Amino acid sequence: MSAIASIIQFDGRSVDRATLERMQTVLAPYGRDAQNHVHHGSSAFLRTLLRTTPEDSLDHQPLVHAESSTTLLFDGRIDNRDELAQALGLTAAETALMADSALVLRACLRWDTGAVERLLGDFALACWQARQRRLWLARDPLGWRPLYWHQQAGFFAFATMPKALFAIPGVPKALCEESLHDYL
Repeated sequence: MSAIASIIQFDGRSVDRATLERMQTVLAPYGRDAQNHVHHGSSAFLRTLLRTTPEDSLDHQPLVHAESSTTLLFDGRIDNRDELAQALGLTAAETALMADSALVLRACLRWDTGAVERLLGDFALACWQARQRRLWLARDPLGWRPLYWHQQAGFFAFATMPKALFAIPGVPKALCEESLHDYL
């Protein structure tokens, strides 16, 4: 099992490194093969990796596409790699050297939120477009991969495990009965 998480400050303040480290420490047991993060002042992204597919050995997230200022976090598996690669105009040789996350980044750069409609598998993903200060999150249609989020004055945070959100000072641990009702 792998995990992803992020904090984005709305007010431009830098993300607190101690908070980021607490989040990563909490998620480390779920990704013993790699723990990486990218910290860009008012935004920070982290990923822990437990290799479960052959493509995972190629995975080096968070992925940052400098030209478009896009950062991608991806937790999951893509089952239609060949179909997706063909639609993106990639050769079999190129695709063989790409992790699922890199393929998804290419899809997001090409089709924006429309990329999600083309992905088959179980996944949770986050695409941060820094220039537009736009974040979008998505999960597979059946919701096999969890994705939790919290917003309050000053910041937005998400994670594939709630314990990462609870590592952020001020995030309440109480249930929201209305949300629970909607879920059930």
